Amino acid sequence: MRGGGRRYAATSEWAIRDCELEIRRGDFVAITGPSGAGKSTLLNCLALLDRFDHGDYLLDGVRIDQMRARDVERTRGKQFGFVFQSSNAIESRSVAKNVEVPLSSLGVPVAARRSLVTTALEKANIVHRGGQSVSLLSGGERQRVAIARSLVTNPQVLFLDEPTGNLDSKNTTAVIDLLQQLNRQGTTIVFVTHDAQLAAAATHQILVNDGIVSQPPRPDPDPAAGRSATVAELPGTEVSPAPNIESSLRRMVRQQLDAVSEAVFSLVAQPARTLMALLSIGLGVAGLVAGVNLGVTADSQIDKLITGAALDQVYVSQATPSATEARTDFTLAAAQKILHLSGVQAVGELDTMTPSTAKVTRFSSLDRSSGYSVPALGVTSGTFTALGIALPVQEARLFDSSPINSNIAVVGAAAARSLGLSPGTPQTIWIAGTRFDVIAIVPGTPRDTDVTNSVLVSHAAAQHLSGAKGQFVVKTVPGRGFSVGTAIPYQLDPQNPGHFVANGTANLQDLRQGVSTSLNSLLLALAAVFLGIAILSTGSTMTNSVLQRSGEIGLRMATGSSPAKIAGLFLAEGATLGLIGGLLGSSAGVVAVLIVSAIQHWIPALDPTTIGLGMGIGFITGLLAAIVPSIRASKTQPALAVRK
Repeated sequence: MRGGGRRYAATSEWAIRDCELEIRRGDFVAITGPSGAGKSTLLNCLALLDRFDHGDYLLDGVRIDQMRARDVERTRGKQFGFVFQSSNAIESRSVAKNVEVPLSSLGVPVAARRSLVTTALEKANIVHRGGQSVSLLSGGERQRVAIARSLVTNPQVLFLDEPTGNLDSKNTTAVIDLLQQLNRQGTTIVFVTHDAQLAAAATHQILVNDGIVSQPPRPDPDPAAGRSATVAELPGTEVSPAPNIESSLRRMVRQQLDAVSEAVFSLVAQPARTLMALLSIGLGVAGLVAGVNLGVTADSQIDKLITGAALDQVYVSQATPSATEARTDFTLAAAQKILHLSGVQAVGELDTMTPSTAKVTRFSSLDRSSGYSVPALGVTSGTFTALGIALPVQEARLFDSSPINSNIAVVGAAAARSLGLSPGTPQTIWIAGTRFDVIAIVPGTPRDTDVTNSVLVSHAAAQHLSGAKGQFVVKTVPGRGFSVGTAIPYQLDPQNPGHFVANGTANLQDLRQGVSTSLNSLLLALAAVFLGIAILSTGSTMTNSVLQRSGEIGLRMATGSSPAKIAGLFLAEGATLGLIGGLLGSSAGVVAVLIVSAIQHWIPALDPTTIGLGMGIGFITGLLAAIVPSIRASKTQPALAVRK
């Protein structure tokens, strides 16, 4: 290091400055000095956990500031090992799994890891604890695990920050002995310490005081000694000059599987956090699946109700209403044409007159006490059948053959109350100044609620009343209303079918479609709200996890994981959560549909594709929830994180 300096980011003051030092292969170096002097900052910069702001740092003759970030990460992960004052152990994992972390960071194949982990455990004299959880270890044993973890990649240089700071004298002596043994085997060791016993064991010391780095003069290296051999590449991490597609694909697949495996470990390690995230995603997906399937089920019920109640009714009118043409358009002969169509059960004339036109009164043409509030309808016998009005056949036929001079009427129940009529007694009413005999009072029908508030007279009588607007009402076989309605204009006037309009069925079809669309939109909107809440909730949970796992993230970065790989780890966690939550949510959604259908006595209509849809939505939800946490994790500063 020549002229090295590093400023504090917050104050721009020098943490270390004028750093002139040299560390050779095989050195056992102690960095000492008072607290706050800049020792850890120097160690972090040398270990590539941090960077110098000024000066030239050369590693094996290569300037670090000229290296790509990816090469710096690989160098840090493969050539350097790290032991921090805190062991930075992942509590939920075994000793062996903790030691394996750097190999995972570097993408070493799983098959090659076992032997490397075993060797590292043997070097750190902790192999007998390999299968145990680190939470069961003593402080000295945990530090041995940290040392084993730092050795698993066969590093050329081992950096340690206060490795004995939390240990008693017995464990301190054991760690010193282990470090001396590693140094004798060829490992270069650089450590920061306040421990006089550990500092005394070093063969070379560097003093840091108020940011000034001083090093005793050193003799020139023996040219005959040369440079020791570089440690061999770890299995599966070799980078050939021209890697073939197959090896690159295999490496990529291995890295993805490794990320998923690490994600599963992390999720299992924190069951409460994982459960909350799964519940959030599961509820969102359950809402979506239940919404889709309830929409399908409800749509089926709507279709059934409309088909059963009203899709067998068609109204035929003129495209451009004309009182003159109505007399020739709406005749018995025209009705017979419609009756010949397949699927038609009944046809009747239906002439409509507004209250002001009909001028219905109770006692005489001079009586206006009713205020002309009752409309009138002109009908034939077929109209009663088409509208579902219960009237004896003999009386209904009078509306076809009744002479004009013996006018008769049927009054709806609501109209009878307005006019003061009571059933069972002979009564008369007046319509447009003409006297009519009331032969029956009938209730309204579900098919046509206007009947209950109207007076019904014969079609022949209505034709002699001014202002009557003619049309046909047609009853069809259930489900045939649309096809019959389409055929009627051509049946009545093949040369000019546009003269007639058949509606009712089309309107009901539009109504069914509108209700179905509105219902589905509402259910999907609610599902979207649930999913939005799931994304925010899961994202918040994962962001908290980033804060809680900052030490682990810093450790992974220190041992070779790139920011992209750290981000990928959290994305893998989110995707895994999403898939599991999607499966659970899909199942819960189906169960909810079955329960609702049973309560409502519906026949459930389940779309099997919603299971896959739910898992896919869950997967996307998990990824979206993990975006912010993954970005935040990737921006972690390893030098700061490993000290937390």
